[in-house]
Amino acid sequence: MILNQAENIMYGSKQVQKVYLGSTLIWERKPKYDTTKIAVVRLDGNMQETDDVSYFSTVSDIKDFLDSHSSDLYQIRIGNDSGITRLSPSDGLQECPNLYSLFIPSSTVNIEEQAFAVSKGLTELYIDSGNHTIGKHAFVDCHKLKKVKLESGAKILGDQVFGGCENLEEVVLPDDISSVGMLLFVECTSLRSVNIPRNLTEIPYGMFIRNSSLTGITIPDNIVTIGTAAFSNCTGLTYVNIGNGVRTIKAGAFNECSGLTSITIPENVETIEGSVFMNCKNLTSAAILGNVSTLCNDLFGQTNLSEFVIPESVTKIESRVFAFNPLTSIVIPSNVTYMDSSAFYQCNSLVSITVDKPQNSLYGSPWGAVNAAVVWTG
Repeated sequence: MILNQAENIMYGSKQVQKVYLGSTLIWERKPKYDTTKIAVVRLDGNMQETDDVSYFSTVSDIKDFLDSHSSDLYQIRIGNDSGITRLSPSDGLQECPNLYSLFIPSSTVNIEEQAFAVSKGLTELYIDSGNHTIGKHAFVDCHKLKKVKLESGAKILGDQVFGGCENLEEVVLPDDISSVGMLLFVECTSLRSVNIPRNLTEIPYGMFIRNSSLTGITIPDNIVTIGTAAFSNCTGLTYVNIGNGVRTIKAGAFNECSGLTSITIPENVETIEGSVFMNCKNLTSAAILGNVSTLCNDLFGQTNLSEFVIPESVTKIESRVFAFNPLTSIVIPSNVTYMDSSAFYQCNSLVSITVDKPQNSLYGSPWGAVNAAVVWTG
């Protein structure tokens, strides 16, 4: 009775290894597989583990086995005590179409560049807690990969680790990742759910480029910089919540996010580079609450803003900032000292520009808005 209760209560907890009643051991976790070897487990029709298990001492031995059993699907579980500290493309596992899932233990600390690139069968990936380094392109173009879970300790992810995994739907990243490479999830067009680790301070270049199934993202307060083209061409993105820690939004960060209808830039943001929202064709509402001094080139070019309040902190408005927008009127604050002659290029609905400055004190009037009347109020 007590033993059964202990098993029911404790077995689901990975941290609990032994249970004592007084000084008597009443329950002890037993490893399901031999941890000194690599277990190759056959899966049933529901992709569940069966009792059909083969053991190997080296990774290179597995490929021949899988090739000779190509009619079945298998899971590979590398034992934590197997002595396997690295995985490389020379192991040949990426060529096995019947490798369905892969379990990498904490002891395997180095997953080398292109180790599983273009894997023919890999669908699920689980990397256990450990001080892992995952090289660039390690799982690039794994076209069947759907689910990835990395436990704590995966410190470094190289460039384009999961790039081109177009069927990848769900990723769980540990909060203690300290570095991720460029283009990490480029063209993962099925990715719907991903968390941004809380140990990162920057979303790097192109991290989510062309993730068309991503519908919403919350950028946590630990992020200081949203990198160049970080969410470019995420056409399904309709919701973005930018955390209060963000200071810089780099060029093209949300370029061509055609599903985005509104955006609020929080007050701690100091720099917004060019083309950040360019070609967000359905963007109808935008507010900048921070002390931004420059509206950079093409910032809101070819969006759908009918109105916009330029912050009092702005001193410079560069070329084509509002190009092709349906603005009807706008006020230029007194602190603006430079406005490019194409700032309102092809804003053909813009009929009124109010400038809170002395007459003709800004060069280039009407700044590309050929139908606008300019009123000087300074």
